[in-house]
Amino acid sequence: MVIIFAWAFLEAIIFFIIPDVALTYYAMKQKSKFKILLANIIAITGAVIGGVIVYIISIQHLTFLESVMLKIPGIHEYMFEHVMTSLEDKGVLGLIEAPLFGVPYKLYAMLSYQQGISFFTFVVISFFARLLRFILTSYIAYFLSHIIFKNLNQYLKVSMWLIVWIIVYIIYFSIHSI
Repeated sequence: MVIIFAWAFLEAIIFFIIPDVALTYYAMKQKSKFKILLANIIAITGAVIGGVIVYIISIQHLTFLESVMLKIPGIHEYMFEHVMTSLEDKGVLGLIEAPLFGVPYKLYAMLSYQQGISFFTFVVISFFARLLRFILTSYIAYFLSHIIFKNLNQYLKVSMWLIVWIIVYIIYFSIHSI
């Protein structure tokens, strides 16, 4: 659980591999749905705390933060514009739909204050936005591992999990180059 928290926290700030990778692996291995839910809450907590740090730093040091973000693989200036437009046009709904466009949460955290989203609103919406995706990916992994492929040996399950994530990142980095 510490790894899941740290992964989600760091991904919200500077890491470029989403916590869903760790959550889906955990869900694939874990038999208890309650423990998977707990892992999701821990990941959401780490992600939101990381997002809060980015939000707070952006208030006084936006230019510095932008330069740091541009050093992270797969983050580009056009994403800043996408986030600004999304938040201008949709407000906090932009935060909720962010995972659909492959634009990292950390960029929404960085630009939310500048778009007039209050700290409290940012925290609450971040929690629910992260909750939706984390729960969805975790329970899909659980369902596939424990129901659809329950008779498959663990080695094959882990191999399939790894292949899926490699394909996800090949697609992501072909769209948003390193």
